[in-house]
Amino acid sequence: MEALTTDLLPLQQLITPKLKRPETTLSLAEAVKSPNNIQTVATYIYTNSIRTYFNQVFEEVVADRGQAFWIQAEYGAGKTHFLATLVSLLGESSHSDEKMLWDAVSDVDIQNERFQIQPKRILPVVFFKRGRWSGWFTRAELARYYCP
Repeated sequence: MEALTTDLLPLQQLITPKLKRPETTLSLAEAVKSPNNIQTVATYIYTNSIRTYFNQVFEEVVADRGQAFWIQAEYGAGKTHFLATLVSLLGESSHSDEKMLWDAVSDVDIQNERFQIQPKRILPVVFFKRGRWSGWFTRAELARYYCP
């Protein structure tokens, strides 16, 4: 038995710790930045139930009604990806970026909503459950919307 324990390598030689902790969830702040937002939209998978939620939000936008939505699901369900896709499609972007974003939508029904949504100017504001603001908008960007 003693010979066996002396032949084992020290743990530090077997395992090399990573310098950076791997990301296990999508970062909302990074997912909505250009050009990441195009990949965010392109990789989103639209299920029947999710399509219903997109349509509910789009209906409120088209009707010019302000509305808050609560997103709740278990860990790993895609809440951040859903929110990042929605914010990317509804947020302000240049004409060419906006076209590329909507062209990246894989669902034809959702993609067709662009014709009703694009003329609208809205300000998506995102709050996390813990009450911490996402930081997507800078103070200057917010001032542009709220100050004449």
